[in-house]
Amino acid sequence: MIKTSRDPSTYLGSLLNGVREPMEELDRLIAPIMNGHPRTVWEGKFWGGTDQVIVAYGDLAMVQSRGRRVDWFMVGLAAQRNYFSVYINAVEGSE
Repeated sequence: MIKTSRDPSTYLGSLLNGVREPMEELDRLIAPIMNGHPRTVWEGKFWGGTDQVIVAYGDLAMVQSRGRRVDWFMVGLAAQRNYFSVYINAVEGSE
């Protein structure tokens, strides 16, 4: 997945009725909590190989077990086929 320049509000507004309203409501709940952190859109292949669009809050740099640095997000919000996903990535300490 990659971070894009796509505007999160524009993306949320483009969703179909029945999906847009709950996604916008979840965004209204998450965004103030993540105030001060960037709000972006990530797109691409996600775990399991599915194409995803994720509204992301905050930046997170993680180091994989092999030592490779990976840029990611702290919290993510995605509409799935039958449900909504909220991804929360937590680390101990400052990294």
